[in-house]
Amino acid sequence: MRRRAFTLIELLVVIAIIAILAAILFPVFARAREAARKSNCLSNLSQLGKGVMMYAQDYDEILPRAFFGTCGTASAASWADVLVPYVKNVKVYDCPSSTTRMTFNAATNTFYRAIGGSPNNPNDCRTNGAIPGGTTMDYNYGVNNFGVPAGQTDITLNGPFSNNILNLAAITSPAGVIGIADSRFSSPAAISGGNGPWDIASVAGQVHAVRHSGVTATADPSGGVTAAFMDGHAKYVGLGTSVRRPGNMWTVSDAD
Repeated sequence: MRRRAFTLIELLVVIAIIAILAAILFPVFARAREAARKSNCLSNLSQLGKGVMMYAQDYDEILPRAFFGTCGTASAASWADVLVPYVKNVKVYDCPSSTTRMTFNAATNTFYRAIGGSPNNPNDCRTNGAIPGGTTMDYNYGVNNFGVPAGQTDITLNGPFSNNILNLAAITSPAGVIGIADSRFSSPAAISGGNGPWDIASVAGQVHAVRHSGVTATADPSGGVTAAFMDGHAKYVGLGTSVRRPGNMWTVSDAD
């Protein structure tokens, strides 16, 4: 009895159907994976936000500085370093959607951080010693350290981790103020693009609005970031929404 084999046309039809299904399903799988990563990032930021609240409770409602001490001396530290005793897990500083990771130096209880945040001086900010080869030190998240726009003096136009604020009492609507968000590493540890004006262009220069949103342009208003707010909760917020006025989320004022 002769077996009937598939014809070339039948094989091509099957292959075409498989290719069509793959083209439909692969983006769905990719979005599902990214949704899981984003959920993990939000969990990390929620823990970091709560760590900030616990630190503030221990220090009379004073927030941690973005940076402490002077690079090259034993006093040097960042907000990430001082929160480690509160979050008790150095992995929460790494967003799985990011291609870079931070490296914790157990000898100093701080993360490696290049002096000046630049390969121009590759020594470690804490020890002033050479950073081991292959060490990654890019901060996945940064604290909101935006300053007052040039020509203005209203300190409520600062971000909460600006040296002019650093106090929970100065934040009248903490649920609407971003404290920590996805960082683009342009200013390691801090999101501080100079002095405002907190429009899409200036904010996009600091935050990583591409990481979770799937957009290709950093200043695309439909992009967004995962963020911890100053009341401790975390959520994903659109870039355009974050700078909308009134209610700009990058200053401690709820009226700007």
